[in-house]
Amino acid sequence: PLLPLASLPQLEFFLDIDGWDKDNLDIDRVCRWLIAFSEADPALVGRIISEADESLVVHLVSRLVFIYKNDESADPRYWPPDRAVTTIDSTYQIEAKEHTPVEAFDALHEALKILRARSTHAFEALLEQVMWSIPAEMEQQAYESRASRLAEKGFPELGESLEVWAAGAEPLRELRARLKQKAVQA
Repeated sequence: PLLPLASLPQLEFFLDIDGWDKDNLDIDRVCRWLIAFSEADPALVGRIISEADESLVVHLVSRLVFIYKNDESADPRYWPPDRAVTTIDSTYQIEAKEHTPVEAFDALHEALKILRARSTHAFEALLEQVMWSIPAEMEQQAYESRASRLAEKGFPELGESLEVWAAGAEPLRELRARLKQKAVQA
């Protein structure tokens, strides 16, 4: 019941905290979140696809689906296969990757329909980015954006955390003692 009330930064926070395993997007966890968002309110996944961090969205979509373009001007690598593939419009065809759960694909498909209904240009731009992006670069950009969002909320990266705690507990004891002394004096 609370998910439909969440703001976009809160939805991104769920994915940032639970959707990553170190510096890799964990597709199983992200799919569980997409399914939960869709069950709470199908429009939530549409909000994420249309408004969330671009690098995260492109990387996420590219990890879940294959995009084919039914256009003679398209690269032959992206021509549709001979088997039946889902389409939202007559140009782009979308097929779930083998590891993508059906429920997650359905949620993403609905979100793409919502995006196309809002803006054909945004829909086409997203699918073109998914088709032409370099996966390693997109993952790096998505990770850097995630690290930045988390740092703003007070969650430093592992290396930075280790630097803070490397000195051990002694500096913390000294700080507590000084704070207690100031409290007694006040």
